[in-house]
Amino acid sequence: MPSPRPTSPRRKPARRATSRPRTLPSPAEAQDFSRRVRAWFRRNARDLPWRRTRDSYHILVSELMLQQTQVSRVLDFYDRFIDRFPDLESLAVARPAQVMAQWQGLGYYARARNLHAVARHVVRDGPRTACGATLPDEPHA
Repeated sequence: MPSPRPTSPRRKPARRATSRPRTLPSPAEAQDFSRRVRAWFRRNARDLPWRRTRDSYHILVSELMLQQTQVSRVLDFYDRFIDRFPDLESLAVARPAQVMAQWQGLGYYARARNLHAVARHVVRDGPRTACGATLPDEPHA
């Protein structure tokens, strides 16, 4: 004769937390907070190479490198990558193995392949300036 199945103790239903509705800060409070955060940033911001440029390609490289990677780790790779591929054109004409060699050690290698693909696409089909291919100013829908 089979033994009866053990019964599990019944759990009490979770109680909902009661909270008061939150109110937004006044425009003056929000503006003051924003001013204080910006002042704090000016005093405490780390000097990072991608903050010293307005070059959208260099910023894109830093953004992709920083995905799921600590800043201290990216600092070891960013300048070396930019020295080797200073612009979209140099990255676009590089062989995939060359790009991967520069990315070696950062991990998440799909980021390097995607960056390389973006460079090739922009150089082939993207907007141009007197200086060559450039990243678009506005995303297309």
